[in-house]
Amino acid sequence: GFGTVGISLALIALAYAGDQSKKATRTVFGNPVFPVPLVAIPLFVWGVVFNLLNAVNLAGHINSSPLVHWGLIIAPLLTAAGGVVEGVLAESTFNQWIHLAAVLMLIGGASLQAWSFFQVPGLFV
Repeated sequence: GFGTVGISLALIALAYAGDQSKKATRTVFGNPVFPVPLVAIPLFVWGVVFNLLNAVNLAGHINSSPLVHWGLIIAPLLTAAGGVVEGVLAESTFNQWIHLAAVLMLIGGASLQAWSFFQVPGLFV
């Protein structure tokens, strides 16, 4: 089959070859945000879905603490939420505290995922 790698490559090709002029720009709090080409949005969505599917798959194959399983599943969601907060709220308000919250969410998601990976027995041996 086409598989997840094939889907990823097809979405990357679509994002590069597609019409870059149509943007998903919206106005929030009177400021334009999210100036991302419409053809790139499926790539962002797929990145989150692919990461989450892999995390769930990995969590199902390990006999470890439930905390590790939850860490694997929460990490991509936390990272995605940080991206949304940064792209929509922080860019629309120019509030540095919201930027900080978004960055902490992004770093928290990446750190939680890294910690969870290092808890998987034999993954890095």
